[in-house]
Amino acid sequence: DIEICDGDTAILEATNGFDTYSWALNGSTGALLGATHVIFATNPGIYTVVVTDSVNNCVDIDSIEVVMYPVTLLNPVTVPSPPMICLGDSLVIEVNTGFIGYWWNTGNPNDTDQDRVVVYPTQDFTYVVEALDMNGCEAREEIEVFIDTCNNTELINLFFEEVEIYPNPTNSFVVIDLPTSEKIDVLVYSVTGQLISDFIKVSNNLVITETVLSKGTYILHLIHRNGVMIDKIIVQ
Repeated sequence: DIEICDGDTAILEATNGFDTYSWALNGSTGALLGATHVIFATNPGIYTVVVTDSVNNCVDIDSIEVVMYPVTLLNPVTVPSPPMICLGDSLVIEVNTGFIGYWWNTGNPNDTDQDRVVVYPTQDFTYVVEALDMNGCEAREEIEVFIDTCNNTELINLFFEEVEIYPNPTNSFVVIDLPTSEKIDVLVYSVTGQLISDFIKVSNNLVITETVLSKGTYILHLIHRNGVMIDKIIVQ
């Protein structure tokens, strides 16, 4: 048997060197294809090939079954739904369970093999999830997320004016001082967009140590419920 996923193609090849090849699917009348010993099967069923050798006056027949597995749907669900959030808010994306692997373009390696992720988009973005089911078939979905400033620009600007980040540049740790009455999420990204570390619901102050920051340049996302502040830190 040959096993394929819905939408894939199986290549069926008979021994070369015969005069004619007649291929049939599920007992239908065969198609005389002359010297064509290879066909591309896109439908499930039993494929039969009849070959002739006019020199030796021989006829041979063989068959093989093509089994096609349906692709399992991911059926993404977002909270909130539809996926429209205020700048600085988080969004939950969940897909069907039961797959043997999940891959996301969130930039967070911790999201690999997860059927539920939490994202903090700072602009309109299309998230992509791919998964592999038990039959080896791949499913793929795109989730387009839309961001609104929610008319809190003045308030969020006042908040971020009170934030202090020091020392910068640094050769070890970085301190982030925050207004005492607010909580934010702090995400640390590499300059290539890879999430290095995240700190959730931080208040007062946060110290990011050299265990997180090796030598290089990093992008900080300070995510408040009303907006996002982006800054760069340099570790020498």
